[in-house]
Amino acid sequence: RNATTRGPDILRTITETFEGSQSGGGFDNPGWQHAALLGPNDWVWSTVWTHSPLHAWLSPSYSSTADRVLVSPSFGIEAGTTLSFWHTYEFDGCWDGGTLEISIDGGQSWEVLPDSAFTMGGFTGTLYSGSPIGNLRGWCEGTLGPMSEVRADLSGWAGSSDARLRWHA
Repeated sequence: RNATTRGPDILRTITETFEGSQSGGGFDNPGWQHAALLGPNDWVWSTVWTHSPLHAWLSPSYSSTADRVLVSPSFGIEAGTTLSFWHTYEFDGCWDGGTLEISIDGGQSWEVLPDSAFTMGGFTGTLYSGSPIGNLRGWCEGTLGPMSEVRADLSGWAGSSDARLRWHA
């Protein structure tokens, strides 16, 4: 016979207000990353449209093809894990857009969250081919204004200990 002891599950809430000085500024938690994969414009720390006290991260408009990512720190996913965030967006139809992707191998590979994972504020269309994230489900069109909430159930990836999320525009 053998037995494995197990303590109680500890639920943890990770909150990010985008007001802190971690990861070079603009984050409360260490491990955030952002990068311009194509084009000169990276994500910028902005006070233009916000939900937290003062700041949010903005993917600025660019007149030609651009590709940029905002990547969360690594975290574990248990049954019942949810994600909630606020955003506003305005894209050129579905020629431009944004996706939310998940990696369960620390960022080595990524997949777009399926529509079924969203419980509020899910994707609005399929992005047109020809862009770096073309043919993927994402947010497109829209009108900049008040922030709206997005919620997603991450339980489909329960048991992952090295998950990351990536906002890709």
